[in-house]
Amino acid sequence: MCRLYLTYYPETQAIQTLLSYLKLDTYFKALPTLQELRLLFFMRQDSHHKSIAKQMNLALGTVAVYISKLRDKLISTIELNHILVHLRRIPVDERNQNDEPLLFSK
Repeated sequence: MCRLYLTYYPETQAIQTLLSYLKLDTYFKALPTLQELRLLFFMRQDSHHKSIAKQMNLALGTVAVYISKLRDKLISTIELNHILVHLRRIPVDERNQNDEPLLFSK
């Protein structure tokens, strides 16, 4: 879905549109980057940093930095838990559980 938005909008507008569609825009004081947004969707599936690093093909330290930057962009750090609860309510395509989050599929 994010790729769909990127087809029609510049990157920042695509991110804003996706967050609005998912009703997550009110949690942020600054827009996350695409990588931070991808991280958020991986966190939806698995909150273990080591697992996320492996799935995203990133170093564990890089995942920690992305999470820190993501938290800095939230209105409140507790909002991250609210976002993850909200995202987990979105149905998952069972065929895609171990791959790239569905919203970022090609």
